Amino acid sequence: MNTTTLSLDKVVDGLSNATITTSTTPTEASSAFVASATAVPVEQCLPTTITRSYRIQGVPAHTFCQIFGDRIVVGVTQLQSQHIGNWVTCQATLSAIDPKAIEWDVATVLGDHQDVMLEVYARRLVDCIVQRRLIPGTNQVSLLLGLSLLKRPNQQNKQQKQEQEQPVESPSEDNDRERFRLLVDALVGLVSEAVGVALYASNNNNNNKK
Repeated sequence: MNTTTLSLDKVVDGLSNATITTSTTPTEASSAFVASATAVPVEQCLPTTITRSYRIQGVPAHTFCQIFGDRIVVGVTQLQSQHIGNWVTCQATLSAIDPKAIEWDVATVLGDHQDVMLEVYARRLVDCIVQRRLIPGTNQVSLLLGLSLLKRPNQQNKQQKQEQEQPVESPSEDNDRERFRLLVDALVGLVSEAVGVALYASNNNNNNKK
């Protein structure tokens, strides 16, 4: 498995507006991993799984989230078959050398290794999880993200241009940014809900033991 060497921050900055930039400051990096929550999902209540469906710019997107003891698994597909053909791992770890820094490890493990946006989605999702402290009591967040999105019309036109050598309109960057923002926001909410379900089940489990 090859770890990406591309600067994903630059890719995100290229598509981003103020609502989706990846910009964890050193202070935020160290404090984001602080175990501020008193409750942590117990092993007996894991994995926790939830499924949700959304409409992203009018296109249905079927998603699921599983909370395991050592990682989060998120899947999203816009295909009618609901298959997922691309899988990316992303891990954020509080640096042992510099407590104000986060070390990133992002890699495409299955699917289109040439599509850098797969890793951008994974990196941004983990960045939001860290910043919002959705996973309590840990100095590391590990995500396995499955992603199969329909090609946008401009992407299909671009492919036709390559095949037919005919001029087409350039892609709409605004629409691409909006889909990125909407989908990431939906997935962050999905993870937050799944963690909440796991914590609720853990609290009930602890109360039953008393």
